[in-house]
Amino acid sequence: MSEFRRLLQWFALALLFGGAGLSIFGAFLGAEAATRLFNAPPMVVFWIAFALALVVGLAAYPAAWRRPGLLGMHLGSLLILAGAMTGSGAGHRLAEKCGLPPRVRSGVLSLRDGETSADVIDPASGRVLGALPFALRLDAFEIERYPLPSDPPSLLYGVLEPEPGTPRFHWRTRVLEWKPGKTMRLAGAPIQWRVTEFTRPAENEPLSLTVELSADGGPRVHTLVCRPDEPFARLALYPVFPDLTNLDRSASLILPRPEAPVREYRSRLTVLRGGKARPAEVRVNHPLHVAGYHVYQQSWGSEPEPYTVLRIASDRGWAAVWMGFVLLGAGAAWHFWMRPPRRAEAAL
Repeated sequence: MSEFRRLLQWFALALLFGGAGLSIFGAFLGAEAATRLFNAPPMVVFWIAFALALVVGLAAYPAAWRRPGLLGMHLGSLLILAGAMTGSGAGHRLAEKCGLPPRVRSGVLSLRDGETSADVIDPASGRVLGALPFALRLDAFEIERYPLPSDPPSLLYGVLEPEPGTPRFHWRTRVLEWKPGKTMRLAGAPIQWRVTEFTRPAENEPLSLTVELSADGGPRVHTLVCRPDEPFARLALYPVFPDLTNLDRSASLILPRPEAPVREYRSRLTVLRGGKARPAEVRVNHPLHVAGYHVYQQSWGSEPEPYTVLRIASDRGWAAVWMGFVLLGAGAAWHFWMRPPRRAEAAL
């Protein structure tokens, strides 16, 4: 029996360290890839084996029931596994077969200002996965930014390239490294250039950069001015140097308006449920919980008009996972640091 217990102990430890390693690895994969990994058939077998090892361990070690630390770690791990399995896709399907109301496990909900919806969408296919037991209306989407950096403006060299299979074109650009007054040669064209003057970015102020260009002749001075309502200013090089036969007709110097980095974005919502309406707010790392679902601020967009993308996730199994981690942490703390010394240790 002692040999069996020893083998069981090493087996459980191997599963424990394997699960911890997989959890760390999954943290670097992202939510969707980690979900696919942990729900793959080999992983399902792994989690079931882990749960069975914990149950058999409690049965094979009766003394564990008299040690709060060991009992808490075992029961906490079992609760975490049970909660994770309950919240999985298979767990949701099993719950429906057992007669529980169907739930959408996860998806996204996209809203524009003033729009109301309860439909959860699959982000991969765009199909509707189901409807929430409540509706959300976007009252306002707000972006809070850091102060605009006062670094010298960037200067780009760009040419237009066709998008394969479409009639559209896009800019292929590269950043030009420059220092005020330093003359440089433009790669791919016999043009020398240097920046003589520039203004630093400022909110609601024009951005300008003066550049001196030359190609086997006298210098030509041009100033690019980007107004506050423009994304960039462009200087086409071909009209400046029409005699350069090897110059791409779309070749341009581009002065982009810098955008202040985002500090935070939030969605101000109205939750409509059971004929009642209440205001709510969702921010990054500050989700909303309503009617068995967590609503997270996932992303946003601005084309053709600003909109918010909310991630919807069912909370089925979440309470068990949370209580499991509490039990596991408390049991480990008691077993390794807080338990009273044994009589033999106390006698010493």
